[in-house]
Amino acid sequence: MFNKILALIMCFHTLYATASLEAQDLEFKHVIQSVASDGSLVTLDDGMAFSINWWHKSTAKKWKSKDSIFIVYDVKEKQFNLTHETLSSHAWTTLKANPSKTTTIHAFFQDGPNSNKSTAIELSDGYVFTTQVNVSKWKVKSQVVIFANQDGTYQLWNRSINSIIPCAFLGKGKAIRNMAINLNEILSLEERLNSKVLQQSNACYAVSRSLLIYAAGMKDKQKPIAVFLFLGPTGVGKTELAKALTKEIYKLPTSLIRFDMSHFTEPHATSRMIGAPPGYHNHADGGQLTKPLEMNPYSLVLLDELEKAHLQVQKLFLPIFDEGFVLDNKNKRIDCTDSIFIMTSNLCGPEIASLYNQGYSEEDVLAIIEPKLMAALSPELYNRVEPILFRPLKKETMGTLTDLMLTQLCEKMRNEQSIHLTIDNSLREYLITNGYHPTLGARPLKKLIEKTISGTLASFIIENGIEGGGNMTLSYEPKSDNIKIQMLPI
Repeated sequence: MFNKILALIMCFHTLYATASLEAQDLEFKHVIQSVASDGSLVTLDDGMAFSINWWHKSTAKKWKSKDSIFIVYDVKEKQFNLTHETLSSHAWTTLKANPSKTTTIHAFFQDGPNSNKSTAIELSDGYVFTTQVNVSKWKVKSQVVIFANQDGTYQLWNRSINSIIPCAFLGKGKAIRNMAINLNEILSLEERLNSKVLQQSNACYAVSRSLLIYAAGMKDKQKPIAVFLFLGPTGVGKTELAKALTKEIYKLPTSLIRFDMSHFTEPHATSRMIGAPPGYHNHADGGQLTKPLEMNPYSLVLLDELEKAHLQVQKLFLPIFDEGFVLDNKNKRIDCTDSIFIMTSNLCGPEIASLYNQGYSEEDVLAIIEPKLMAALSPELYNRVEPILFRPLKKETMGTLTDLMLTQLCEKMRNEQSIHLTIDNSLREYLITNGYHPTLGARPLKKLIEKTISGTLASFIIENGIEGGGNMTLSYEPKSDNIKIQMLPI
C-alpha cells in the first residue's frame, strides 16, 4: 500500500512539474501610461514615475502609451533599468514617484539544507518567490512591488523598508508551498522523524503517510493539511513529535503555535482563542489562535492535553477541521488550510501502556479505548481527527534516548556558550540507570540531566567566571555521588 502511495505521488509530481513550467512563463510586466515629449520622464499605469538618465538605442518617441516594459534595479549603479518588451532598447532611470498599486507579503517559509537555506515569500495575490538573501527584516503585510527582467530573473522591492532583493519565481497558488518545495522532503519524512522520536515508528509512519497523501493531492484542500490526536502515556514523545514535525515541514520555529489546554477550562475562554467581542477590553488585540494564524498561516497548532479544555473551547475547532477556516472577533475569515493541527491527550494513557505490554496490536488497543475517547471528547470531535497511538518506552531504549538528549545539550552549549562538552561513560551509565521510569517515560531522564549536568555546569561557570569558550569533560564519581568537571586547555 505504501509503495502505491509513493507511485501516485511521483506520477502527480510529474504532472505538476509540467504545469509549473507554464506558470514560469508568466511575466510581471509594467505598462506605460505616458512618456514626456522631451523623453525626460516615463510614467507607468501603477503610479510609478522615472526620470530618464540615459537612453539606449531609442528615442522617447518610440516608447508609447500602453507599451509593456520590465523593471530591474541595478545594485551597483543604484539605478533602475527600464527595458521595452519588443524594442531592443532600455533606459537608465531614477525613481521619482512611488507606485500606488502594490501587493503585500502573506507569509514566509524556509526551504533547503542548513548550509544553503532559502526563504520562500508568498504574496497576497498568490505568487510565490524564493531567495537566498537574508530577509529577517522583512515582515508580513509589508508592501511589495515585483520587478521582472526579460531573462526570467526577478526582484522584489519591499517598499516598507526600501529593500530590493533578487529572487526566483516559483509560481502561483498555495499548493506550490506544500508540494513543489517540500515533496522530496516529505518522501523521506518518516526516516527523519524516527531519528528524533525514539520507539514510535508506528506514530512516525502514520504522520508521514497522512502528509504523503496530502502532498499527492488526495485530500480535501478545503480542510487543514492534517488533524491528529496523539494518544498514549506521559513522556513517550507526543509533544516531541509535534516539535519535530514543525521543524521538518515549516522550518521556522515561529510556525509552532502551542496551547496548554488546561488554561482553557472556562466556557468564556473561547474569546481568548478568537479575540474579545466588540466593546470588551483588548478587542483590538486579536485572538491567541487567530492572530498568529493570520500572520503566518503555515503553522502547526499544538493543543496539549485537549481533554482539559472546556467543551465550548473544544467545539470551537469543529468548523476549523470541517471547513478549513475560523472567524475571529471581527468576523474576519482566517484561513487554516495550510496548517497542521495536533492534539495531545493523556486519556487512557495507563490503559494504552498496559494493553501494549500485554501484546495487544495497535488496532485492538484503539478498538478497546475508542468508546472512552468519544465519551470524553464527544463523537463530533473524535470523528474529525486521526487518532495516533504512542507506545510506552522500554528500558532498552534508555541508552539511545540518553545519547540523543546529551547530544542536544552538547550542541546547545557549543552554539550558545562556545563550550565543548565531553560526557564520560561513567556519567552516561549513571543517567541510563537512574533516569528510567516505566510509567513516566522520558521525563525523569530529562529532569535528571537538568538537575545533575545543567545545574552543575551553571554553578561551575559562575563560580569560575567563565564568560564563554573552553573544553570540559564531565564524569560521575560513585563514592561522592557527584558530577566532576575537568576544564581542559582550549
